[in-house]
Amino acid sequence: MALCSSRALAFVTITGLLASAGAADAATLSFASDDDSTAFTLIGIQNSATTINISNGRSPDVTPVILRVDDDNMSQPTFSVAAALVMNLTASYAGSVGSGNQTHTYNINGTFSYVRQSDGAPLVTVRVNGGSTLAVGGTATTWGSAGAMFGSDFAAGSDNGVAYDTSGLELHMIQQGLSPSQYGFSFQNLIEDFSFSMTLVSRAGQQVEIDPNSRLPLSWESEASYSGHVVAIPTPGAAGLMGLTALGAAKRGRRRRTR
Repeated sequence: MALCSSRALAFVTITGLLASAGAADAATLSFASDDDSTAFTLIGIQNSATTINISNGRSPDVTPVILRVDDDNMSQPTFSVAAALVMNLTASYAGSVGSGNQTHTYNINGTFSYVRQSDGAPLVTVRVNGGSTLAVGGTATTWGSAGAMFGSDFAAGSDNGVAYDTSGLELHMIQQGLSPSQYGFSFQNLIEDFSFSMTLVSRAGQQVEIDPNSRLPLSWESEASYSGHVVAIPTPGAAGLMGLTALGAAKRGRRRRTR
């Protein structure tokens, strides 16, 4: 009976440790569309018969933004850093729904990242590996003025559909006298989601026309706001170590009770 109780205690302890680790290792990143008030946030240019290249609005230069970090609405104040957006995504037509008014969807993949404005040091890199979407309303021959780009990890059928590297941001926070762990970072692999809300979608101030067959525009631009959520992937080694620690504590407690 004592052995079973020890194992039960170890199981409860391990479960609690893993749950608490998962809850702590999470954060939200964001920026507002008006951070760069003199240029569009995103631009798209058709680069083949079937694909569009999506870049930041000042490409090939970086697009200035204020990147904000939140600890999942917990106790820490929002941390802000003067950053710059660099984007290199590729979109390919996936399908349309509707008859008169339609919604056009495109598969997107590639990368986008944030670097420090002051010196270009990498802060955050996001790999969009599959299962992510560009969606825009309109008609069979036009886009409307609003849309979105979004994706999440398991949309690609695995946990790495959207993968974050925030190591540069964590180092920057340390340089600013902050503890990244208080904001949910722990130098681990991060996954989860991202979304760019797109408004003022246009082409040279006019409605975006698309080819009725390929459903691709020649070019477009838009304002956009960004939000992304990240959670840590527990490493097998870390989980195993926590398990061994909990089991050892349970065994020590059992030995003390039987003396």
